[in-house]
Amino acid sequence: MVKEIQAPVKVTYCLYARKSTESEEQQVISIDSQVKEMLAIAERDHLKVVEIKKESHSAKKAGQLPKNHRPRSPGLWSGP
Repeated sequence: MVKEIQAPVKVTYCLYARKSTESEEQQVISIDSQVKEMLAIAERDHLKVVEIKKESHSAKKAGQLPKNHRPRSPGLWSGP
């Protein structure tokens, strides 16, 4: 029996940084700081980041990204 060799799955990532309040003094970490930290983790773990999204307005529903913030690459978004 011959085993079929499968190519490894290439996974890409979209970073999403969000500021949950308009008040700077209430914000624990800035959007830019979030992105910087996530990029450092991605580099450390050899992850391929293809897109970075930033949001500074409150979401209408918890856990739901606005349609214009969903990743453009097919297969990256699994939300509604």
